[in-house]
Amino acid sequence: IVDEIELHAAGDETEAFQLVVIPNGQALKDVRVEAAPLVGPGGTLDLAWNHVEYVRTAPPSYPVEYVGWWPDPLLPPGPFDVPADARQPLWFRVDVPPDAESGRYAGQVTIRHGDQAKSVPVVVHVRPFRLPRPGKLATPFGLYASALARGYDTEKPYHSAMPVEVYQRWCRFLAERRLTPKNVAREYITVKQEGDG
Repeated sequence: IVDEIELHAAGDETEAFQLVVIPNGQALKDVRVEAAPLVGPGGTLDLAWNHVEYVRTAPPSYPVEYVGWWPDPLLPPGPFDVPADARQPLWFRVDVPPDAESGRYAGQVTIRHGDQAKSVPVVVHVRPFRLPRPGKLATPFGLYASALARGYDTEKPYHSAMPVEVYQRWCRFLAERRLTPKNVAREYITVKQEGDG
């Protein structure tokens, strides 16, 4: 049980934390989350959240300690149910703007089920400097359109299953998190060689 979430961030930095809803043997229906903006000397910072979903892994071609259900995809916010024997993680994120005024920003997260509610204070200390862009740390991250498209539709070729506009959203998603996609859009480009080159 957490009494308060306390984070530190520079300008143009993102910090995150998780809270987990544990139903204690009784299924919960229509659980709702309220994430109030954090208020500080420069105004407000938005506190975004996602419902964490699970995927079932299959045995890979190499030894691993665990095969089964893993928390992975972040689903849009909204009401959710929690089975009696489950745990429901929630992912919260604060994106600090590059020009945010330094200081203490405070708010709270409230989780509601029927007439029950639990509130957790959230504090973010914004530092008086910003992270540089572009970053200095190499972060190549595989972003192959053909692999991503299998998640959208396994029967169609990736050009039709995942239009380039969707691929661009993936690239933007990585860029916002300071990750560099490898082979950007290579699969969407046709290279034709004629004559000697």
